[in-house]
Amino acid sequence: MPPYDVGMAVLSSSTLPAGLLEHLRDRCSDFADLSERHQRHIAQMLWDFANNRYQHTRDFGAAFSVEYMRDLWGNLRTRNLVVKDFFHCVQGDNISNLISSFTPYDFLGEALVEFLEDPKSFAVFKDGKRIHMPPNVILSRAANSDPTVTHAKRSVWVGVKPSPTLPINQEALLEFSRSASNPRQRMSALRLLKLSRNTLCPGSIPLLYEQKSTGRLAEVFFAIQNTQREVLSAALHGHWDYDLNNAHFSILSAWAKRLGKTTPVVDEYMRNRKEIRIQLNAHCNDVGLEKIKECLIALLYGAPLHTNPDLASIPQVLGTEAAELFTAHPFVRGLKKEILTVGKHIVNDTHSNRGCYVNAMGIEAKLLGKKNPTFKLLCHALQGVEALTLKTVIEHCGEDILLCMHDGWVSRRRLDCDKLKSLIYSATGFDLEIEEQQLPKYLPEVGLGSAWRFMDSTPVVGGFVISNSPQWNAPKNVYGRVTRPDVAHRAKKPSSKP
Repeated sequence: MPPYDVGMAVLSSSTLPAGLLEHLRDRCSDFADLSERHQRHIAQMLWDFANNRYQHTRDFGAAFSVEYMRDLWGNLRTRNLVVKDFFHCVQGDNISNLISSFTPYDFLGEALVEFLEDPKSFAVFKDGKRIHMPPNVILSRAANSDPTVTHAKRSVWVGVKPSPTLPINQEALLEFSRSASNPRQRMSALRLLKLSRNTLCPGSIPLLYEQKSTGRLAEVFFAIQNTQREVLSAALHGHWDYDLNNAHFSILSAWAKRLGKTTPVVDEYMRNRKEIRIQLNAHCNDVGLEKIKECLIALLYGAPLHTNPDLASIPQVLGTEAAELFTAHPFVRGLKKEILTVGKHIVNDTHSNRGCYVNAMGIEAKLLGKKNPTFKLLCHALQGVEALTLKTVIEHCGEDILLCMHDGWVSRRRLDCDKLKSLIYSATGFDLEIEEQQLPKYLPEVGLGSAWRFMDSTPVVGGFVISNSPQWNAPKNVYGRVTRPDVAHRAKKPSSKP
């Protein structure tokens, strides 16, 4: 069978490991009774359930959006009848504004874990065709989600060559999967462990990146960038992890100063971000530091200070009551006002003579009608600097860069941060701080067994609840939210058109 041309499409929801279908047929009689087409759909949902890319923000299950389910199943009635026998669905609601969470029943989840723990090697297939190693680790054509564009533009990353494979410490991952207390981290560890047993590069995971609209790189083979830091530390311990210190706020502040503008609120946040997050968390009745951090970053990308979850993302993250406290806090209001004021000057600084907005990667912002909102253009500008920083590092370090993140990278060896800062300044004009850490060796807890116990996925009386609406896994006015911004399948606001 000829290799799949990975340059023609992003490898996502139709990528399956060889052997999964056969394993499920042997372990689950109800699964074996399905048609081959329905078997592939259920297996795809199960495989994607293990992918942290689809992690639900509230539940253990996977956040499969309306678009995801429609693309996979098509027929509404058929998917309702089939899925309910294999997945427990906790429907999204109008209070949390989250899309539905899908968790496999125990018999299916246990079969998945057996497959992930199986030490046998496997091949990866895309649309029934076996995948071979791509000739280049970065696709030569950029991603384009515009349906009117029949071909993508040439990537500005052509010729840049980070490592094409990610070496995995299989022993450490196995220990992690048996002892970590967080079920999602355990699942991610098992998934990486299985992926490292592929036939393309045994002991490592093949990587393939794609340029997104702002110039950022997204790993499109297996969404490795979404893996939790704790799991990556177990898989890559001994290697070196680098991050830009508070990347987007740092770029915003540095850019403002270059334009002769002051950012006292942003600078205060950068100096005391840990203490400020703790104070805001206490003010919002302990909703969680990660949620507070997420909302502060959301301000940078245009999140309005509304408390209506139909109009803003902050109440979707914090809940309405905590959002009222957060948006009313003087520091939050001052930060929002300063970002908007400075952001306009930064956006104007990217305006070219041809009337386009071009970021540091030389990529024009996609126009939306006659006018782009300031925050969209600010996002385009900041992410362009972030992408150019990573591009500069890879051009200097080459295949020593094992994994590209959005605002950081993992290196095979320790790098000279002072030299990198100098190179980054020459490329971007900004003096950005780099945080450095050697990934620690994961030491598993003693005395824990190896059995994986899924959360109880037994349905309540009445079982799987499905509405008659075509938006069955996102009730009316529930737009949904996932944990990562670069997700192809996301819930969108239902159209008001009939």
